[in-house]
Amino acid sequence: MRVSFLGDKIAAYEGLLLLHLSGEDEEGAGLAYDVVERAKSRALVDLITGVVGRKTSGIADPSLGGRTLQADLNAVYSELLEGPGDDRPRAPSLDLRAAELEQEIRTLRLRAAADDASVDLFTAPREVVREDLAPGTLLLTYYVAGEEILAFVRTAGHMRVVRRVGTISKTRRLLRKLETQWERFRAGQRFAERHMAVLERSARSLLTQLYDELVAPLEPPLEEMTPVGATGGAAKLIVGHHGPLHGVPFHALFDGGRYMLERFDISYAPSATVYALCQRRAGRSGRALVFGVEDPSIPAAISEAHAVAGRVPEAEPRVGDEATVATLQNEAPGCAVLHMACHGLFRSDNPMFSSLKLHDGWLTGADVVDLDLPGTLVTLSACESGRNEVTGGDEVLGLARAFLGAGAATLVVSLWLAQDETTAELMKNWYELMGHGEGRASALRAAQLKIKERHPHPYYWAPFILIGRR
Repeated sequence: MRVSFLGDKIAAYEGLLLLHLSGEDEEGAGLAYDVVERAKSRALVDLITGVVGRKTSGIADPSLGGRTLQADLNAVYSELLEGPGDDRPRAPSLDLRAAELEQEIRTLRLRAAADDASVDLFTAPREVVREDLAPGTLLLTYYVAGEEILAFVRTAGHMRVVRRVGTISKTRRLLRKLETQWERFRAGQRFAERHMAVLERSARSLLTQLYDELVAPLEPPLEEMTPVGATGGAAKLIVGHHGPLHGVPFHALFDGGRYMLERFDISYAPSATVYALCQRRAGRSGRALVFGVEDPSIPAAISEAHAVAGRVPEAEPRVGDEATVATLQNEAPGCAVLHMACHGLFRSDNPMFSSLKLHDGWLTGADVVDLDLPGTLVTLSACESGRNEVTGGDEVLGLARAFLGAGAATLVVSLWLAQDETTAELMKNWYELMGHGEGRASALRAAQLKIKERHPHPYYWAPFILIGRR
């Protein structure tokens, strides 16, 4: 209800934003920035700060039929994941059946919430939380107002606003073409190797066009505000996207000579407020829970889980038939690190039913919100675990929202189908670097650059992004 409330009211925020910017003065820019923060991911902020409760399920009671519905949905998800066989197309009714089951489960959850006297749907939201920017850190916040894309570039003591950075219609077209580039790898590794030169040129061309549309107009303030002598030659950059820009891999954008990953140490956040809240979540010490669930299409999942467990203190691997939904729900609360190497399934029509495949069933985003993960570092080494649907008010719906709502301070997710072997290598290198004292974001960047040396196509090294605490 809170997510949907702002959907038809966003025009008022846009009007106020543009009114503040019309004066072209510093005070107006600051007021406009505050409006942007109030218009972005407010329901997620309320979830993170505890304004609203997190309990969503309430369907375990057999009298409600929840268990049967969930079992049926698990079976349908497994069929969707397997895809059509060689001699038969996928049944057209399969997606429809999944949507029907999701709707029935969602209705039961709403009834359970309505019957829970402790749930208050009308608590007032809290004020915007100012981000804590460390010296030398850049924050790039985008906002889409109608057709116009505008951006705020901030450091600890300065801010610049840039109007008419690009247009959303052109950006959408480029993103659709880029998604087609990733889809080409579904044809298999043999096809990719045979056509790698062409595939890389095509992807780089689109990533250059996206750079020209979204970043090139911001070069003057970025150059001006980038600290001299950044560690390792890479300045720290936090990207706050908006609307369709949530699907842009900014670290993979190409300026004609290098990728942004080679220039910046990049992390992401749904909003500056969410970023600030994640920084304030104290990093935990203690045990790590590492899940690995393999099948023929991801044979490296088990070896990845063991490799990660060998590089994290107090790690408890749960692989094969030990990696169950109940085990996760019982053991994940309170852990310092949660790593999941498994299949992911994105549900664009019901994004909070996007799921992770465990040994005995599927864990949905709505189930994840019920977990207690305060300050946890969560890694979803699963395909498309970072994909989402964006509603009015820039509410990002999907697995990323669920884990942030459950308390995660840092979240690493993938924007597209990740390649099995390179993902396992990336994760092994990332945890190893963190074990040697590297920060989370800088370690991920170093691990990606290492993969890039042997696999220069961004499909292999760029699917994973870091959200939240750096």
